[in-house]
Amino acid sequence: MSIQKIFHNTLCFSVTTFLFLSVFVWVCFVGSGCRNENKPDDLPTLYPCEITVIQDGKPLSEAMVLFFPLNGNLRFAIGGKTNQNGILTPQIDGKWNGVPEGEYRISVSK
Repeated sequence: MSIQKIFHNTLCFSVTTFLFLSVFVWVCFVGSGCRNENKPDDLPTLYPCEITVIQDGKPLSEAMVLFFPLNGNLRFAIGGKTNQNGILTPQIDGKWNGVPEGEYRISVSK
């Protein structure tokens, strides 16, 4: 078998493998990360809000903010991370914007 034939077979295999893996990764990415997940039936009404976290008179960026209901009913995780301007749009389980009605203890950490 000539060197040229071996190189051609290897190159064809590599291109075919690359295309297959590219399509496989794309299908996995689109199939798992881009689907709409339905809200759970027991998810309460959510009220949209924005929170600005300020420390020493300046917006606190990249801070983790968590909400803990005072009634102790913590069925869903509520919170998020502030942006570069210290602003947070709270989410439920990282998927749905808003906060259920109630009183909360809020924890901020960085």
